Amino acid sequence: MNHETNDGGYLTLPRIEKKPKPVYQNNFQDFARISKNPDLIEQLYEIILSIENGDGVPEEYYRSGIDRDYDELLELKGVMHLHLGGKNSDVLVYLIQCPDKVILLETNTHKHLQSTPKGRNILAFLQPWLSQILNPSPKK
Repeated sequence: MNHETNDGGYLTLPRIEKKPKPVYQNNFQDFARISKNPDLIEQLYEIILSIENGDGVPEEYYRSGIDRDYDELLELKGVMHLHLGGKNSDVLVYLIQCPDKVILLETNTHKHLQSTPKGRNILAFLQPWLSQILNPSPKK
């Protein structure tokens, strides 16, 4: 796949682009309860600041097989996941990268990568809100 913007308005690049982008957190859900762990909160803030400053995301947050294997959830649905607490951690932040913004969806476990089809539930709950952000109405 060439990782260009698809019809959904999102990118399927394996890494966050190194250019400044606003990070939308409007409907962000903390299902992994990182709010109770100061170290994980600090890591999430580091990710957000890195994206907003145009530095991409530090390598330590990407999945270990990023350059070797296929990420079906990213390729088919545009949903990327980053690891908080180390590459083998089961605490993930799910997000969508667009050409001009990044949308934080939720923290959770690997459950969305283990469902059939991949990501079955993550986008279903966010569909109306997400479609407004990905495809905003033209301003009059």
